[in-house]
Amino acid sequence: EKSYMNRFEFDIQSVRVPRYIGLTVGQEQPYAYDVVTSKGRAWDMSDVEITVKNTNPDAVEATANHLTAKAEGKAWITLVLKREENGKVVYYDEHTFCVEVK
Repeated sequence: EKSYMNRFEFDIQSVRVPRYIGLTVGQEQPYAYDVVTSKGRAWDMSDVEITVKNTNPDAVEATANHLTAKAEGKAWITLVLKREENGKVVYYDEHTFCVEVK
């Protein structure tokens, strides 16, 4: 790391989520995603609001870090990340992955 880089604050650069998760009916599974800065460091998620969108809640129940397979089918899970400073949105991004229940 170059010394001049320490004089700047770096915001969220990328979010890595799984692309596909396969489950069986009744299975529960936590999942993880990585949020990193442009310096490649982990981002403290305490100030990031996470909303979950789910295309098929009959098949999969989803939270920001946990899945429960309820019935056979496919669901697209979208994590919406938003961070505000002084009432103004300074970061907004959406990341989608597929969950298939067999």
